[in-house]
Amino acid sequence: VPDGEVVFEADSVVIASENTINPLIKKELSGLKFNKNGTIWIDEKTGQTSLPKIFAAGGMTDGCRNILDSMVSGKRAAEQVIKFLEENPKSQIRN
Repeated sequence: VPDGEVVFEADSVVIASENTINPLIKKELSGLKFNKNGTIWIDEKTGQTSLPKIFAAGGMTDGCRNILDSMVSGKRAAEQVIKFLEENPKSQIRN
């Protein structure tokens, strides 16, 4: 938002700076599905993982080889998160 600030509440946010998966993700998110190459499985259309309300993008999901690919993947996932939030009332998201 130009000249503005937006605050989103979240239980947790994972920042990735490499093409490797933080071992804590596997430990803390049981039930999270992974691809054969060790990246996080996502629904290609929505960016949602196998766990409800959890989205992922970039090298964590497809081993993006460069920053541009990761940025495009992140933007696509962010658009899907916004769509998800718009379509689901707050009461449904918190359950």
